[in-house]
Amino acid sequence: MMSKLLLLPTCLALLLATAWFTWELSVRDVFIGLVLAVAFLAYLRRRAGAALLPAQGKFVFITGCDSGFGHATAKYLDALGIQVFAGCLFPDGEGASLLSADCSDKLRVIPLDVTKQETVDAAMATIMQSTGDEGLWGVVNNAGILRASELEITPMETFQQHLDVNLLGQIRVVQATLPLLRKSEGRIVSINSTNSYFYMPVFGAYGISKAAAEMFSNVLRLEMKKWGIKVITIHPGGFKTGLLSTNSSFQQKCYEQLTPELKKYYTPEYFHRFLDNMDTGPTLPTDLTPVCSAVTRGLLERVPSTNYRCGMLANTMVRSVQWLPTALFEYLVCNGEFNKAPTLNPDGTKKD
Repeated sequence: MMSKLLLLPTCLALLLATAWFTWELSVRDVFIGLVLAVAFLAYLRRRAGAALLPAQGKFVFITGCDSGFGHATAKYLDALGIQVFAGCLFPDGEGASLLSADCSDKLRVIPLDVTKQETVDAAMATIMQSTGDEGLWGVVNNAGILRASELEITPMETFQQHLDVNLLGQIRVVQATLPLLRKSEGRIVSINSTNSYFYMPVFGAYGISKAAAEMFSNVLRLEMKKWGIKVITIHPGGFKTGLLSTNSSFQQKCYEQLTPELKKYYTPEYFHRFLDNMDTGPTLPTDLTPVCSAVTRGLLERVPSTNYRCGMLANTMVRSVQWLPTALFEYLVCNGEFNKAPTLNPDGTKKD
């Protein structure tokens, strides 16, 4: 079928080349014709590649299934007939219990802490025993953390935690699953973030880890081509997932570890305003279906894209970075409540 689809634009290109010599067409006419032929060819390839492979009988391992994208994706793939291994940090917690209650008997909850190699190895032993000779079709890297604070007052251990979960967690899981993925020539789908290239105040530690994870996926994609393994990234933007649900306690921790000198600048007023803005920010959709659908396309499309953007903010974020002059972009990003200096002293008196 694919060869038949390619026949028409190929013939058109040959016809244009012949016409150049026999009909004395201008270089411009031939160039326009070739551009149209190539565009049509790309369209046909994309349309043919968008066809989905059968879901039945495929095994997929998802990390971070306690809540958010991982939890929703596990349910979504299970409903399609895919046999899901749902890695949960809290295998006896509410999220894992809901998966067991709401999904089919094929879904299996597996204890998983991506920061600990021994739990990754134990998960792989379980998966290998279940998949047998078929191998693992896909792994979905979803486990992640987000702690928002300005770089100057972010504890060093918080930087380490972001890297350990968001970057090294992906690397641990990928290295462990590659022997099974090579057997099936399967897929690696990583849920990264628009924050890997859209930079803004207070999301520095998170953005640093996601930018590193993006580089990991891009290099991995090139290295896996020789084994037939496809690497896909998902870039959600503008979803409410509960990723910031622990931010209030984290801000308290940040304040407590400040030196007396820093407390002159990062006052209680600053932290109160920060938390108020986090709570009263834009209303984000809670329906995570677009992300689940993008993951499914990455896993099952015959010719998947290298990345999928989903969510109301994803394309806006990307284009603002790419198209706006840097000075204008940074003015817009910095002109919010997050980036205003406090007006009160630590004792509550007004600053001079």
